[in-house]
Amino acid sequence: MRKISRGGQFGLCASLVVLVTLFCISRESSTTSNVLRRLRSDVDTVNNIQQSDGSIDRRTQAVSPAIVTLVTDQSQVNDLCDSMKTLVNIQGNTQAPVLIFHLENEPSDQQKEFLSSCTDRNVYFPIVDLDDYPEGFIPDPEVDYTDAQINRFWTTGLWEHPALGDRYDFIMRIDGEACFAIPNAMLPNLATPYQNYHSHYFPGTVELNPRRLNGMFDFAFQYMKDNQISNHYPQLWTKIAKTHEAAQTLPTFKSEFEIVRVSFMRSQQVRDFHTALTELPPYGYFTHGWNDEAERFLTAALFGSPSSIYTEPVPGFIQKSRAMGKLHEKACLRPFESS
Repeated sequence: MRKISRGGQFGLCASLVVLVTLFCISRESSTTSNVLRRLRSDVDTVNNIQQSDGSIDRRTQAVSPAIVTLVTDQSQVNDLCDSMKTLVNIQGNTQAPVLIFHLENEPSDQQKEFLSSCTDRNVYFPIVDLDDYPEGFIPDPEVDYTDAQINRFWTTGLWEHPALGDRYDFIMRIDGEACFAIPNAMLPNLATPYQNYHSHYFPGTVELNPRRLNGMFDFAFQYMKDNQISNHYPQLWTKIAKTHEAAQTLPTFKSEFEIVRVSFMRSQQVRDFHTALTELPPYGYFTHGWNDEAERFLTAALFGSPSSIYTEPVPGFIQKSRAMGKLHEKACLRPFESS
């Protein structure tokens, strides 16, 4: 990638002596202190990120997030540039870099220079290999699998990509139709140490083409039975089951914006589920059109919890739409002008 720039065990016993003296004896007092410091640090992080006055406590800079997006042949780089300009309002970590993944081919130097000029953050340009297929899957030379590879990338490929490595605690995902119209002192971080995932969910949001998700619910249900997994977030699973029963489709989280804890997606249970979805028969991403928006909802229901999955809208987040002529020029193109 090229940069374009601008422990142990401890024992604890306690006794109350003469009603006023508390003695604690530890074989490894330094370890005890470290644990307590970490606990205090977690509480501080939550309090600092959620300051009501909008100010930024620099201790929130200690975590390591990245802002990620993907450029395809259909992407409008001018729109992406406008979105990146509004990242000046993402103030929870002003050093978080932008990773602009590109499909197959490295962008030209001119495009790199242009996109890098859209933000003061460091910008990197990793590549996604479209010629890599799941083992055992035989591609049809007459079929365009680009969409399948994109959804596969967001489900499994991103978490294994060398560009991520072990560098980042969170990723905040955006696209060229996202913008942030007001300063936000929390993003690109998650709001609490207990959260693993944040995306917008509007009741009734489902995949509108049920045929794209043929078999995805049945596959997930059978996977739960085979691996003795019970859903950890019953309310979300109920939405899934009722939606599938009523319309043969699945509820979805919107992919225009999300924040994901990397360690959650790399945990063994989640990783195994995602691998089964994208890398094993029936290869539904390639044969039907299974997608990461439905996958995210399934993942949240199976492995999330009410405290770890956050679905409230972000103040100031606006989704543009060039196709519908909704560009929100004053908020997204000129975010600090009063006119």
